[in-house]
Amino acid sequence: ESDQLSSVIFKEDIEDFESWWKSNVTDFHIEESLSSDFQAKHDKVRNMLLAIWCTDNKGNCDKSKCSLGWCIQDIDDKLRIGNFTFRESNPNVIPAPDVIKKYLGVKNLTKKQVEAYNSEEHLVLINGPAGTGKSVILIAKAIQRAKSDANKKILFFVDDISAEEGVKTAFEKTSVRHCTISSRETYEMTTLQIVEMISLKLADNQVIIIHYPEYYETQDGKLELWSNSEISQRFSEILTSHLHCDVFLDDMQEMTHYNNVDETNTFMTTLCSLPEGNRYIWIVHD
Repeated sequence: ESDQLSSVIFKEDIEDFESWWKSNVTDFHIEESLSSDFQAKHDKVRNMLLAIWCTDNKGNCDKSKCSLGWCIQDIDDKLRIGNFTFRESNPNVIPAPDVIKKYLGVKNLTKKQVEAYNSEEHLVLINGPAGTGKSVILIAKAIQRAKSDANKKILFFVDDISAEEGVKTAFEKTSVRHCTISSRETYEMTTLQIVEMISLKLADNQVIIIHYPEYYETQDGKLELWSNSEISQRFSEILTSHLHCDVFLDDMQEMTHYNNVDETNTFMTTLCSLPEGNRYIWIVHD
């Protein structure tokens, strides 16, 4: 059936991909007024994307995989396998751990997700596309750590309000004492002042959910975005000031994707040097 679907509906293989791209993409999205230089760059990007899609990790090109129909079918198959699913009938998933069922409402996970959750490694980087359950694993591990030791202190960093609300909602279902520090509270603060605020809140709370500062107020009252290198630098200073705390960082790419290589290396070196004793550093990255 899938072969029939590909042959009947999708006929854009590598030989006529250029004409298909022009009629379905270029003619709709690129105006005639654009320069020929831009058009050439656009064509180069198109060809590079097609080449990447057709080439395996050994450098071999399989033309049979260059059909749009094949691409859609392949993506559909992977979605049906499901890196993250609620369907109990899916043979590729297993029951989720009790913490995840109870506090996040997720009944099933893949074996790899359960293995990640059960890991006792102190420094863990979870990498994957959006929607594959990375944040669920991160939140669940933080809850597990907090509930296993009432004296354990945890800093949970998020990059936006929706993520902040998601973590907060999960912890509200637990008996763990927690609070939030939003970027609205800290944009006028120095790093030292943020460190002091965290220390004060840790006196009465086990978990601090921190929406790390994205902007600051200039002398003339305007709000300006921190650069990613400034955010990662401030983050590193906060972590080194609270060496007794577990750290859970969601969407680290938001801190580093505009950094240069040296800045990112410095940031990662700081993170890798932090785990000591029974301290956990768990990071999620798209």
